[in-house]
Amino acid sequence: MAKSTDQLSGLDYEIPVPKTFDRILETDFDFREIWSYTRLTFFYQKILGYNKNIRISMQRKEPKAMSLISDVERLYDQIINEQLMTAKAVYQFFPAYSKGNSIFIEQSKNNTLELNLPRQQKEPFLCLSDYLRTENDNMGFLVGTAGSEIINYAKKIEIEGQYKDAFILQGIALSTAEALTEMIHHKMRQFWELPEPEWDVKRGPPRKYQGQRYSFGYPACPNMDDQKLIWDLLHPEDIEISLTESFMMQPEASVSCLIFHHPKAKYFNV
Repeated sequence: MAKSTDQLSGLDYEIPVPKTFDRILETDFDFREIWSYTRLTFFYQKILGYNKNIRISMQRKEPKAMSLISDVERLYDQIINEQLMTAKAVYQFFPAYSKGNSIFIEQSKNNTLELNLPRQQKEPFLCLSDYLRTENDNMGFLVGTAGSEIINYAKKIEIEGQYKDAFILQGIALSTAEALTEMIHHKMRQFWELPEPEWDVKRGPPRKYQGQRYSFGYPACPNMDDQKLIWDLLHPEDIEISLTESFMMQPEASVSCLIFHHPKAKYFNV
């Protein structure tokens, strides 16, 4: 049985308190602002499959890269002009604390939800519960979506033979959901009044800041059925996101996450 890590317990820092614990639902977004939070490498190389370093290709003005970027910008304009996409998000902070491998989220004065999480079975024996103190702490939860309209439109034009545009639009939908999550996470760090690094809009959001966000199904919290907890807390059905029987989100271009403020929070595998 893995032992509990103690590498975080000696850290002395003031617990940030968010400016509100109210549930916030947003549906009015500027897509250009959302897209400014796009991680270009993730979008062009991971989603669209561009097989070279997109930043270097942009600097060199390589024809293939510039053609792809031109197609993306054209489709961005079309999305805005024809209102092909609807971005929505719901998020909230909750008082929370940890005990062993579990996180306890105080949904109300009379209702506390428990989330049991896996711990690494070898050094350094990390568990997400390590990023909360055993009393008087808090964390955030967030769900965002790019909606179903854009995916439906992409499927329609694919049937019509516009394969390239359909492929790029589906990629834009996925990257928009990620960028929306990045933007709201930035806002939530501001609610906590955490120190924020300077960043250049042309280069996208910074990779290093205080705290971290995690999504179910990924290495630190692999159990997809834990998604139900986020639904119990945030009720994302209010922004038209549902869970399938296998706890996947519909529409597909949606992201859910847990957000910690801990200075040592990082990604890890269990």
